[in-house]
Amino acid sequence: MKNEFDGQTFKNKIGTAVLPPFLSITMDPTRKNVAGAEVNGFYKFDDEGVAAQKLMW
Repeated sequence: MKNEFDGQTFKNKIGTAVLPPFLSITMDPTRKNVAGAEVNGFYKFDDEGVAAQKLMW
């Protein structure tokens, strides 16, 4: 964020852990449903034609 009035919560956290080690984040645009509920963000290919893939942090 370039403007000082924009969200700055993680401004000084670049390159550092912000979650405890027992938590992880998974972004999987290839999944339409999770636990029987439809989720937002599903796609097979992005705007540049690259196939969607699962990412884990």
